[in-house]
Amino acid sequence: MTDDYEPSPGRRESQTHTKPAGNTAPRSEQPRRGRSVGERLIRIRSGETETESTPALCTGQHRRPHRHPWSLSGRPRPRLLSRRRGIVAIAAMIAAVTGLAACSSDDNGSGNTANGSGAPEIVVGNIGTYTGPTASSQAQAQDMAKAWASWVNAHGGINGRRVKLIVMDDGGNATTALSQVKKLVEQEHVVAIIGNHSNSDVNWASYISGTDVPVIGGTSLDLPFVTNASFFPVGPSVIAGLYGVLQIAKSTGPKMGLLYCAEAPQCASAVPLYSTLARALDLSIPYNAKVAASAPDYTSQCQGLKEAGVQSVSVLAPSDTVVRVHRACADQGINVPEVAQDGTVTTTWLKEPSLNGMRAVGYVAPFYDRSIPATQEFHDAIQQYAPGIEAVLSEQSADVWASGKLFEAAVRAAPAGDLTAAAVKKGLYSLKDETLGGFTVPLNFVEGKPTSIKCWFTLGIEDGRFVGPKGLETECAPASVVDPVVATLG
Repeated sequence: MTDDYEPSPGRRESQTHTKPAGNTAPRSEQPRRGRSVGERLIRIRSGETETESTPALCTGQHRRPHRHPWSLSGRPRPRLLSRRRGIVAIAAMIAAVTGLAACSSDDNGSGNTANGSGAPEIVVGNIGTYTGPTASSQAQAQDMAKAWASWVNAHGGINGRRVKLIVMDDGGNATTALSQVKKLVEQEHVVAIIGNHSNSDVNWASYISGTDVPVIGGTSLDLPFVTNASFFPVGPSVIAGLYGVLQIAKSTGPKMGLLYCAEAPQCASAVPLYSTLARALDLSIPYNAKVAASAPDYTSQCQGLKEAGVQSVSVLAPSDTVVRVHRACADQGINVPEVAQDGTVTTTWLKEPSLNGMRAVGYVAPFYDRSIPATQEFHDAIQQYAPGIEAVLSEQSADVWASGKLFEAAVRAAPAGDLTAAAVKKGLYSLKDETLGGFTVPLNFVEGKPTSIKCWFTLGIEDGRFVGPKGLETECAPASVVDPVVATLG
């Protein structure tokens, strides 16, 4: 599904970038059924399963160049084809037609100007899994992306140029996601993809590497943000984030419990990784068990935590399951504080007494903070352009905002001349210890190398309100622990 989000009417002018050659995707671009431990782990917080949903169709007209009636390439085919080649060609044609129908656009491709000045718009893309099983935890990200674009344009654009945002919803389908990213790059000519919340980014990461288009920010827990040089994270890597969770757990005592979702194999695959990192902190995990979202109660898991004598627990499951587990344990007189990934924490947790004392790793500045101009601006934009997400606000929105602000900084730092995708990358490389006014940990990017950020913020809940145990100070994982583990994910 495509959403051309343009806060005010106008005409769009295409941006220039290096376009990948060829019409056939290499094998590395195709959706992969097997995933490494790191790849499987990245979806724990949203409870995604390994299955793919059917791509949703969307409205709009797809404009195709004239092609020879017998050939997808525009040239006549040989008269004779083997049966196997014929079947492959037909299958490819059907896939192409259905894929294009699923991500068509209403945009007419005309040029657009900013504030009547004649300056062309800056076209950027956003992709996420905004419908399907994980939509409840990620849907607000697209609203925040639109709010960012509206806020930027209402404040003069970037260097006097308006932003046009094109939003794609992959519906949790890997094939759809790849098709949509190709559309953003090859047809919409975006100069960047910001706020990536696609659960299928491992399937299109190799494609984007063959272009100049940077993927700026989004869910930094996703594997490409630590293994792919075309991805520019705004927060710590999945390994540093897990280390942060374990470090917080260690501060409460030497034993941590681990509960993980029963619905998807990738949840269980996280256990060995947690154990490896825990040893570096001299922390033990004496009890781990599955939790199913559909379970009527969690008596056995709560009793297991009690018998193991743990001082904290990390529940790797969707946000509402975390709430139900802690509520069930509290009903049995078992109160073990939660140590969470910030992505699962929402404002709804404030209403749950059993989560009092919770601590979490924050990937960007805590989403509730208003203590500095950078975080206040974030809330001002929400109030003006996305008030509906305030009641369920989470880190998902904060990392999208950070993505947009990093893109702004990159454009302003880009070389003079045409603003291309390659120029945006040069702008990113020129930034040094960039914190976006305190909204992120210091960000540095090296050309041609993946980025492994090792620092995070800390947040918690006390007496029904959010607290920052260390304010906006950050903590970092040692490179000697994180880097060897990251090296195994490449």
